[in-house]
Amino acid sequence: MIMLYKFANNLVVVDHIYSLTFFKNQNYAIPYSRTQYHMNSFLPRAIRLWNNLLHNIKTSDSLQGFTDSLRPIIIII
Repeated sequence: MIMLYKFANNLVVVDHIYSLTFFKNQNYAIPYSRTQYHMNSFLPRAIRLWNNLLHNIKTSDSLQGFTDSLRPIIIII
């Protein structure tokens, strides 16, 4: 989740191994998976979790604010 926040806010350089499509609604396109194994791998799974976050969490002003907003959610999961 933190890595996707960093991608969304240009806080990390993305190696273009994966082409991450980022939409105006702060969601990412889930990459196509030919296998169940890939669909459950890190990136597709993290993107599905990210896309289900509330908009105000995804648009937090800082990384600290983002992680603080995630704490109650992580406890529930």
